[in-house]
Amino acid sequence: MPEGDTIHTIAAVLRPDLEGAELYRLALPTGEVPLISPTRVTAVRAVGKHLLIALADASRKQPRVLRVHLGMKGSWHRYRPSEDWGRSASQRHVRLDTAAWSFVCFRPPQAVVYSDPRAVAAGVVGQLGPDVLADELAIDEILRRTRLATNAAVPIASLLLDQQVACGIGNVYKSESLFSVGVRHDRLVSDIDDATVVALYQTARAWMQDSVAHPRWRVTTGDTRPSTATQHRHWVYRRANRPCRRCATIVQSVRTGVEARMTYFCPTCQR
Repeated sequence: MPEGDTIHTIAAVLRPDLEGAELYRLALPTGEVPLISPTRVTAVRAVGKHLLIALADASRKQPRVLRVHLGMKGSWHRYRPSEDWGRSASQRHVRLDTAAWSFVCFRPPQAVVYSDPRAVAAGVVGQLGPDVLADELAIDEILRRTRLATNAAVPIASLLLDQQVACGIGNVYKSESLFSVGVRHDRLVSDIDDATVVALYQTARAWMQDSVAHPRWRVTTGDTRPSTATQHRHWVYRRANRPCRRCATIVQSVRTGVEARMTYFCPTCQR
């Protein structure tokens, strides 16, 4: 599943050609959304793993908002009007046409247009915790949500994936930050002090910021050579049955949480 750094990168890529442009077509799986008067894209932004596109037209007091969540298989593509998509139109769930481009999103599990931006805040997005990639990390609020009584008996690996505590972290940065800070995935939140919680989120944030700044790679080891294979860019993620880079202990993997997401860890470095 794309993590927060991927969605922020997508927003940054779409913004120059989409933000401020007049929209001639907006199509969803349910059909085309009527554009009665000239409609412009006024904002393209990411909140955690959600992409929000604001649409304004003279016939409405409030802008409409398109929210897209890519899930496991969704992806955005950009084409010239006459360009072949290269993918089946049946997989198209979202299409936005400007005079110069067609922006097409294939296979997102969620694509919703809200007629009032207040509905966005009242829905899924309003329930999210602070964005790990916000201009300022709201660490006090993250700690407050971490210490809610309902989280005391939650394993730390599950907490890092809880988007209502802080949004944006996914499987890659969960495993990598736990390794970097030296915390086992199955330790309960109640057994972890605030300083360690802060270190986990700050570590993930730093790597995600670097990923947005350099979209060509997602590196946690510091090895940014172009020739570096994917398995050499991470400490433990997808390195099960390989030697730990620090101590040579064999890296292990286990499915954790209600969604049985894979977690990678070193049993020596993360005691």
